[in-house]
Amino acid sequence: MFEYAGEYFCAVKWGGETGTWQRESEPEHLLISPQGEVQFRSRFGLAVIQNLKVQGQTLSWSFDDNQTAASITFQVNSENSYFWEENQTGKLFEGWLQYPDEGKIDFRGRFVTSEEAFPSVQEFTFEVATISIEDDTRFTSIQIQRIALISVEGDPASTKIGTGETAGQDIYVRHLGEALANLGWQVDMFTRKVSAKQESVVQHSVNCRTIRLQAGELEFVPRDNLFEYLPEFIENFLQFQAENGFKYDLIHTNYWLSSWVGMQLKKIQGSKQVHTYHFLGAVEYNTIENIPFIASQRLVVEKEVLETAERIVATSPQEKQHMRSLVSTKGSIDIIPCGTDIQRFGSIDRQTARLQLGIDPEAQVVLYVGRFDPRKGIETLVRAVAESKLRGKENLQLIIGGGSTPGNSDRIERDRIESIVKELGISDITTFPGRLSQEILPTYYAAADVCVVPSHYEPFGLVAIEAMACSTPVVASDVGGLQFTVVSQETGLLVPPQDVAAFAAAIDRIIVNAEWRDELGKAGRKRVVSKFSWDAIAAQLSELYTEILQPASK
Repeated sequence: MFEYAGEYFCAVKWGGETGTWQRESEPEHLLISPQGEVQFRSRFGLAVIQNLKVQGQTLSWSFDDNQTAASITFQVNSENSYFWEENQTGKLFEGWLQYPDEGKIDFRGRFVTSEEAFPSVQEFTFEVATISIEDDTRFTSIQIQRIALISVEGDPASTKIGTGETAGQDIYVRHLGEALANLGWQVDMFTRKVSAKQESVVQHSVNCRTIRLQAGELEFVPRDNLFEYLPEFIENFLQFQAENGFKYDLIHTNYWLSSWVGMQLKKIQGSKQVHTYHFLGAVEYNTIENIPFIASQRLVVEKEVLETAERIVATSPQEKQHMRSLVSTKGSIDIIPCGTDIQRFGSIDRQTARLQLGIDPEAQVVLYVGRFDPRKGIETLVRAVAESKLRGKENLQLIIGGGSTPGNSDRIERDRIESIVKELGISDITTFPGRLSQEILPTYYAAADVCVVPSHYEPFGLVAIEAMACSTPVVASDVGGLQFTVVSQETGLLVPPQDVAAFAAAIDRIIVNAEWRDELGKAGRKRVVSKFSWDAIAAQLSELYTEILQPASK
């Protein structure tokens, strides 16, 4: 049997966007038969490409009019690709052939031509041509940059991304994966499938997809109850590798459940592991009254991964300090923060945002964004607003944005907060808009005079940098990663956690001074653009991955 047998998707750029050529639901792809024949399915506007032939570093073809023939000689462009750039029949054609391990072929290309001359995606039809591989020596020598991002309990392809108990983690994995793909990595993000209605594979871009694996029944399971299903997750991960003919040499795990998966894969197949905690158990269990049964197992796993992973990624200096003081003095830690989409967050001004949301231009708006959880400190915020000196004197408004599900813990907490709001007599100035989608969220941030992050603890503080990216100052608890994210007196104010009076004073201080509010907002935007864009974060992690994958020097 020909060792490259299988089906390989073709990727292309058109109209300035990257995607897979497709017509209806049928994608364009290469089919390699056991006999070595390669069928390349595509139709360009000019003609059907036929008789494609690869010999050594040369690709040749003819068109269906049988009048034109052309060939291209590939040049080594990087570790993992060959590149060509030729002017054929008046149209510049660019492309790459990539040869991953196990002999996979990744073909990428595009015509560079005017929009009028290039057919739209919907006009593509599909014809079959055959590539004869006469010299396959070039198909085994070069490997693709492939990485698995594992987030067992947090689905980066969720239609409700940014909500629930894994909200920040979902956003981190999804945006990191897409940014890494833009740098040329082949990114596969693995999560647990929770419904038979979910797609098993979701393609986000040419190089980035989410793969959902079954582990236990196809239903939602709270993360504190997921550990027993991890062996099945690993079994299906290994099966996916076997079916696709490759192995992930590098795995970036997220949260402690995924870290255990990564450690087992290290033992089974020697994969290198990078890990991001997102929330340390040693810190989390100090902020809650009811410690879950799984706590002892989690603490053991978190210590082991710190001591055995090739690298731990701390998202702030404060998180690194907690790892050393609360978990272990062993292990290698790099500080690489979370990122945010600086194009999306910061795309609208306050006046326009308020017009779209129907908010009075003269209102004094205090915003909270996040899940309903006692550790998020929402009670502190509502009591602070009730104590504000602006209450009754100015058009003060409190917006508490976050989703909840009936019967779940977040709905119980929302009901509790609503009862406190009613008890304090501020129902008339408080609104609960529910879950704020990623599309509308920047508008809410921009509309606010101040965004409040009253968490009892945050390892980083994603909400804070999203608000700052929208030029909105932040009042936050002086804890954890918020001490790194928010620069007090420069991009907002830091106050003691759960201190109602301190939060009330900080909120009032910013709102009453519009000129200072705007200065804080501009400084916040500048800080995020310079330090927390996803492109910059992905570049740092790409360098780290490359370093880890380098063969050990003899």
